[in-house]
Amino acid sequence: MEHDYEYLQNILSNHDIDRLNIAVKVGSPIIVEGPQDLTRKSAFVKYLRSHGVLL
Repeated sequence: MEHDYEYLQNILSNHDIDRLNIAVKVGSPIIVEGPQDLTRKSAFVKYLRSHGVLL
């Protein structure tokens, strides 16, 4: 996922990108939550799944 850093910078803070990378490396599940609105959560979940991330 590190090669997609530019995409991640558009939707996450640098701190959250670091946390995401650590969680992926240790195999922790990722929980995506937020308001039901046009927040692009579904697109982010699809992105994570396409990279084999545990959700």
